Amino acid sequence: DATVDDVRKMLVDDPTNPDDTQFENSFSGLIVKSPPIQKYILLQIERFYADNPDTEPIDSITVEHILPRNIPEGSKWKKLYDAADHERLLHRIGNLTLLKKEENSTVKDWDFDKKCDKAFGSSTIKITNELVGIPKWNIPKDEKDPVKIEDWSEEIIKKRQIKFSVIAVNVWKFE
Repeated sequence: DATVDDVRKMLVDDPTNPDDTQFENSFSGLIVKSPPIQKYILLQIERFYADNPDTEPIDSITVEHILPRNIPEGSKWKKLYDAADHERLLHRIGNLTLLKKEENSTVKDWDFDKKCDKAFGSSTIKITNELVGIPKWNIPKDEKDPVKIEDWSEEIIKKRQIKFSVIAVNVWKFE
């Protein structure tokens, strides 16, 4: 019978498994449509990043789409994203965060700045709470089509996902 150490060695030595750089590159473009898998990935990232294995109880949290699944007519989201962009970015890990169930049912389709003010800033979940600090990420505006830095942009989604990919390499390390 194989032990855990045997299985680990087999996985590490398997030439078909990605090295850290390959894993990070793959993760940086990851799109996950399954809510349970989204939740699992985000919880593991949160637990490692916050250095707290006892983050919120799993049953009390849900996955929040920062760029919402349903964009209300007349919202700021409609001005920032056409249908194709919305579909392409919606399920990227960088567009997702964790919220307590009661908070998630409240924020729904709010604009990003309102979500920050009313929910993200008071969250005890680190990957969610730090969303309020996004303007400090110093992401330059596109001069042709300026978007206020407070807006949730494709560039921020990608940068956040890259940040998560670096964390993910450590979360799912085979050493």
